[in-house]
Amino acid sequence: MKKIMIITSLLLSGCAAQPIQYDLDGNYTGSPININKNIPKISINNFTYEPHRNISQYATSGFGCALCQSDGSWRGYVFQQPVKDIIQAEVELAFKEVSAGKSNGTCELNGQIHAVGWNSINGDTTVDITYILKIGESSEYVKRAKGLYDGGIFEIQKLEKIWDKPTRASVQELVWDKNFVELLHNKCT
Repeated sequence: MKKIMIITSLLLSGCAAQPIQYDLDGNYTGSPININKNIPKISINNFTYEPHRNISQYATSGFGCALCQSDGSWRGYVFQQPVKDIIQAEVELAFKEVSAGKSNGTCELNGQIHAVGWNSINGDTTVDITYILKIGESSEYVKRAKGLYDGGIFEIQKLEKIWDKPTRASVQELVWDKNFVELLHNKCT
């Protein structure tokens, strides 16, 4: 009986769950990002992840349940790679799709990730990022973009690519901003 209680407590606490191996190199197979014109290639670097203090650098937040806190302090999925690396890789994949031409080498896009979460009630995924475009040593452009992917009722998302759609939604918002695109074409080519 004692063994059964120990095994049950481990399963309920989540300690027995293996961290998820995220596919950092996989290609996106959904709809392409919609843009008015291609943007020059820029360097994607230095993403940081600042989750709630109860969430590690390898975990995402959980939303939408009775046990969840509204501030996202309930731990959701745990990955083998740091979450900042996962989101940065998805941003890089999205920018490969919309970038063309040469870079002058002085433009760099950084990101401060505020939240990465999964809603347990409806399956929606959210990525909240502040993008910072640095030209040389100067921060020339700052925009906070929240990417939300509203999954269908019966849609099952692959955990190894679960953050591609909300990250692409935040990149879509960024590349639709005329000020961002004009700055890239004026100072980054």
